[in-house]
Amino acid sequence: MAAALARSKVALRLAPSHRTLSTAIRASHVVSPSFSRRSFATSNLQATSNPAPTSSSASLSASPASSKIETVPFHLSPVDALDRLDEAGASAFGVGAVFNLLWNRIMKRWGLGGGVAMKQVAMRALLLPVWRVDLAVKGKGLIGEAEMNLSVSTTDASLPGFQLAPLHNLTVRSPWDSEPETFKPEVHSKQLRDQGHEITVLPFTVGPLSLLNKIAALPRTNADRHGVGLDASSYKSTMFAAYPLYLPIYLGEYELNDQRATVVVFGASEQKAFAIYPSFIPSPTWLPPGDAIELSVGGSPVEFNPSQPSPSLKELKPRLDMLMSEVLEGSAEDPEYKTGKLMDALPEDWLQHERVMSYSEHAEPNREYMEAELANTTADAMIRQVEVLDENVRGVIMGRGGLKVAKRDDLLADAQKKLAQTKKALELARPEWIERIESEQKKRGQRGLVR
Repeated sequence: MAAALARSKVALRLAPSHRTLSTAIRASHVVSPSFSRRSFATSNLQATSNPAPTSSSASLSASPASSKIETVPFHLSPVDALDRLDEAGASAFGVGAVFNLLWNRIMKRWGLGGGVAMKQVAMRALLLPVWRVDLAVKGKGLIGEAEMNLSVSTTDASLPGFQLAPLHNLTVRSPWDSEPETFKPEVHSKQLRDQGHEITVLPFTVGPLSLLNKIAALPRTNADRHGVGLDASSYKSTMFAAYPLYLPIYLGEYELNDQRATVVVFGASEQKAFAIYPSFIPSPTWLPPGDAIELSVGGSPVEFNPSQPSPSLKELKPRLDMLMSEVLEGSAEDPEYKTGKLMDALPEDWLQHERVMSYSEHAEPNREYMEAELANTTADAMIRQVEVLDENVRGVIMGRGGLKVAKRDDLLADAQKKLAQTKKALELARPEWIERIESEQKKRGQRGLVR
């Protein structure tokens, strides 16, 4: 018997942007004056020892809920980071620069002179504000002439919490050598001081807190015109949680023959992980590219028809890709699709937002709930599929003695039993904060994807 719930995936990346900052991002700790102000990547970082809260940047110490912000400490030392920055920087300029760097390292071991053609313009350690997001929504849609129950979800999506090109286009996804811990500015901003390095801490200035409203505002699509009929305003969110994290990186700027490249080495692990941004190539982007969001799409027919195959979700993938790209960039040429940017400026009280929560405390139980929701949806679809089968149909179920051939009624009884089990598991996995939010929404008469 065919699977009742089909699933597919859509991977999305942060598109390259050449926009400059509308407001200057201020670093919360003074940076060493040895860093060059000519650097493309670092010149926009305006250092200040005590940034004042604004509508787009709230003071970390001003809110009693700052325990929601977590960080992963630097596990890579500045000495090791410098070697990796040089290697990554050389790779940005090609094979010749790499061989030049390696040759000079060999010469230095023998005490011989020489010089590296590539020049390091700047280097600094940073704690980047990054959002990790879990999201799941469900509703109905038309694929061709078939009405479908659809679900769209993503776990651990990585989005920037700041705006500073080209860094905010970097997908910060690298190994961690330890689990996140509560961010303490007075401790984590000085963790490299005994090694002679200061750390620049960028404040959170933007966030995805209006994401549900943006999805609800997506324009309706018509099955005849677009191939898929969707009305996002009628969709229901089963999960939306945003986790603010400070993740450590080393930022370097390199120059060779009047060409510049920006390099990032990820500092949360001793494992090698880096990205390069060769600004001298046409339409520069971060390499290697990383997926910021991977959507998992599931669906089953509202009414199963044994004589007709279920529509393929492949028809839905291009449409979802386009819709999410519009949400990410807000740059659709068609005036019908105006959804705005995914990230908005954060209000001063953003840490009080009901969807903002600590990663270490909530990420695992939230994802367990998403898995329980998927299992329950699959079990429900299986019952509806079995119900329309002919009475003479036979299938295989797991009995006490192992697999056995079963009649339709036995198949239905087995499916009902599994549905009861998944419902119970879903109730047990349901986070308390979801119950609280939905209770408040009912009191206000809100429905669908409204916050």
